[in-house]
Amino acid sequence: AEMEKPLSEDFDPFLQIIVGGTYQKEFVVAKNKKTLRISGEKGIVLKTDVIQELSSGEVGEFSKSFEVEFRASYADIKTESLHIELWDWNYWQLNVFESYTSIPLKEIV
Repeated sequence: AEMEKPLSEDFDPFLQIIVGGTYQKEFVVAKNKKTLRISGEKGIVLKTDVIQELSSGEVGEFSKSFEVEFRASYADIKTESLHIELWDWNYWQLNVFESYTSIPLKEIV
């Protein structure tokens, strides 16, 4: 996977990949404040390596690959998803959640 950071600051990205489970994230706006609501159980959780100090306009590539065996019923495949989250790694502070996407398993199996 490749990614490009359009902002002006350095970025230390990594991906968290979640296969299956009932895990969901959604942004909720209330009183002009955007918050992230998380619910459900995570399936199989995988993380890529961190691309150190990716500069604005620079393209980085995650080189780690995974072998995963996921066993599920047809009902599970119809309701569960593959989630890909983009995080900014920080050495001294908490990692910063940047973005995510979800793909229903029924669309990729």
